[in-house]
Amino acid sequence: MLIRFNIPLLDKLLPKGIWRNSFVLLAGEGGTGKTYIIQQIAASLLNRDEPIIYLALDDDPADIIESLEFKGIEARRFVNEGKLVFIDGYGGRYGYETEAPIADRLRSLDIHAAISTITRVLDAKGIRGKGAIVLDSLNPFFQWHDANMVYDFVNMLRILIAKKRGMPVFATLHTPTQLYADIAATMEYMVDVFIVTRYHSAAMEAGYSVKEILIKKARGVPVAYGWVPFMITDKGLEEVRIRVKLPSQAETSTQQ
Repeated sequence: MLIRFNIPLLDKLLPKGIWRNSFVLLAGEGGTGKTYIIQQIAASLLNRDEPIIYLALDDDPADIIESLEFKGIEARRFVNEGKLVFIDGYGGRYGYETEAPIADRLRSLDIHAAISTITRVLDAKGIRGKGAIVLDSLNPFFQWHDANMVYDFVNMLRILIAKKRGMPVFATLHTPTQLYADIAATMEYMVDVFIVTRYHSAAMEAGYSVKEILIKKARGVPVAYGWVPFMITDKGLEEVRIRVKLPSQAETSTQQ
């Protein structure tokens, strides 16, 4: 079954959507909109009465709820209705108890314990064939484990959650160094949908906060290829047009 995002920018890039049993990875530098994008996708699914299991690894669930509310997403209502469910993998492993309602917590970054926790929550909620898992981000697992173990974790999520339960998994990976860029390149061949974000260098140099998105891979569905510039505004993800000033013939001659 295909699912669309009902987000104009993503629907342009993935006109028929993605298969429901997909593992989707968003990779890119910090600040290029990865978390914002998966939160918008989560909001779109929540508004269609599909539950979201949010594995919080980079932030306190209470802060995530506050951030979602600031973006215009009725996170508190969805939490109270049992549609937005948090697993705390942020403070839980340091003994810090979040003030947000949570279904469970990770006391460590053991990958088998993480799979068991996610499965336990899904079984308790009776979720199958609908909703999605949001994992933001994979970086703590890579900081704690050998990369091959994390690749195995991703494969387990893809097989046991995406394929077996028919639930898409959306994960982010920050690539601040060449090491993480290499990890992302390896994972491209493991996942079903691989999305890359980056800064638009020319626009940033001119003082505009413009980012770019590329659907580098989407298994079994049509894709609009090429980098697409976008901005995050009060209206959400907005595609923008960038005019690049080409050097004149005189300037080119001078440079030569």
